[in-house]
Amino acid sequence: AVSSQNCSDTVTGTISVNTAPQIAFSADILSGCIPLTVDFTNATTNATNYLWIFGDGNSSADVNPVHDFLTEGTFTVVLYASVGSCAESDSVTDMITTHAPPQIDLGPDVTTNSVTYTLDAGAGFSGFLWNNGATTQTIIADTNGIYCVVVTDLNSCSDSDCVQIQLDAAGLESISGQDPFLLYPNPAHNTLTVFLRKENAASGCELRIYNALGSVVGF
Repeated sequence: AVSSQNCSDTVTGTISVNTAPQIAFSADILSGCIPLTVDFTNATTNATNYLWIFGDGNSSADVNPVHDFLTEGTFTVVLYASVGSCAESDSVTDMITTHAPPQIDLGPDVTTNSVTYTLDAGAGFSGFLWNNGATTQTIIADTNGIYCVVVTDLNSCSDSDCVQIQLDAAGLESISGQDPFLLYPNPAHNTLTVFLRKENAASGCELRIYNALGSVVGF
């Protein structure tokens, strides 16, 4: 520098210039059923501080965050990166898509005086898997027990439900022709009346009645 009196001086200093951050990031999964856990990988260079905006109202300052998306929708993810006074940002529009799982309800536990009971998982699903191995929308319960089904939708999301079935009836599905005995009512709940024809009674035949569990309830 030169003054008005032609005097001069020299000042030496160091100026630091930071390289601007180069932002890059990815996710291990881009779509799925809620709750959806996404592991983000940060490949940004020349940065020391980060701020993630996940698009669902949540954020993180972690370098490589793991985030749970709990609501259905499509989300744009933004990453801010800085070093010193240099800052950059980048975003991926509609990066994450989440789907709500289907809803299955088999209803309350059932006690019936019938010898069978039809269970219906309902329409609108792409797949069914019952705990008896069936893959149909409906099944026929013919023994006492707990019946469960897993339903799947077109997004590969699933839900499940179970119901307990109690078949209390003793009876036959059909009685025809000249049977050696008569039963009524059929099916029966608490009382079952059995008439044995005279000719069969005289011959010493024996009648045993079994319930749905295979136990003898009368003879």
